[in-house]
Amino acid sequence: MKRIAVIGLALSLLGASAATGAILEYSVVVNNGGANYASGSGGTFDLPQFDEELGALQSVVLTVTGYAYGGSLAVDNEWSAAGKVQLELGTYITVTPPGGGDLLLAPSWTSPLTTVAANEDETADYTGADAALLSGSAAADVQSGNPASLVPYIGTGTITYSFLSEGFSSVLALSPLDEEGRLVEETYMPTYSLTAQITYEYAGKGGSGGGGTVPEPGTLGMGLALAGLSLAKWGFRRRSTRRRE
Repeated sequence: MKRIAVIGLALSLLGASAATGAILEYSVVVNNGGANYASGSGGTFDLPQFDEELGALQSVVLTVTGYAYGGSLAVDNEWSAAGKVQLELGTYITVTPPGGGDLLLAPSWTSPLTTVAANEDETADYTGADAALLSGSAAADVQSGNPASLVPYIGTGTITYSFLSEGFSSVLALSPLDEEGRLVEETYMPTYSLTAQITYEYAGKGGSGGGGTVPEPGTLGMGLALAGLSLAKWGFRRRSTRRRE
């Protein structure tokens, strides 16, 4: 069973008296036990609900960071003339909260417009002056959202989010390489991971008003009822070629 590691928990109940307003944060790393996920795969992760014993919940913000790692996109010119190409590689990640309101992330890389020489060999080897290569290292994209309803977020259990990715690659080829068959491609999709943070802003039972933020997070034990990460793999892959005159 895959695990999700909880990395942060900020508690506002540090004193004997209730705060008049506060922020409570939980964070989780979703990285397939450190192995990352293949593009085209997905699963679920859990975050704790807000316990209304603390006070009246006022707002919820979910912030997700998607990371893409590695992968490559190479093209080889099989035409008798030189031309210019631009390459793009990445993965779309969709995170779905309860009740909808998806967060869409697209960590990716784009190469500068690059000149490739006329065909130098009889077969594509993706090396030499007639080839171009885009290699991914690490890219990130951050998105935040507020739920339409606070009701699913109140309780003493957990909230389950689902996520799914779809790798993509794109080649922009300028004339004369914008004809079908003049460029050949080789693509290896990147892997990916997520971090997610949920922020609860609430009015404590001692009153109302803007709350202070607890500066030091504690640690949430793995004994918390976090469901094990259930992985479902889908065979999605999108590859597109964009060409223009």
